[in-house]
Amino acid sequence: MAFDEQAVFEKLWRQHVRAWTFYKTRITENYSYSDFLGDCPSEAIKLLVLDENLKVQFISTDTEPEPGVGETVVYYGPERTVDQNVEDQEKSGNENADHESNGPR
Repeated sequence: MAFDEQAVFEKLWRQHVRAWTFYKTRITENYSYSDFLGDCPSEAIKLLVLDENLKVQFISTDTEPEPGVGETVVYYGPERTVDQNVEDQEKSGNENADHESNGPR
């Protein structure tokens, strides 16, 4: 099954109506995949990993890669607050956002 067992149309539509959006998070030396998992909402659906060459590795119920430094995780989740974004930037030591939304603002 692709992505997540809970990724059925009706549920995805309800999440869309509740302002869920797509996000990307870059894994760095200061912000590990473990950090990401701790910060990522438990209900979010992790979709794919992009390596530095933009090679896509889909995440499924059967396999979940462990992204390394320089790779980016794309997930679908609830709207993040400004405070969450600022906190994550401080953790990573990066003034540029490690977490970016690709949805409506």
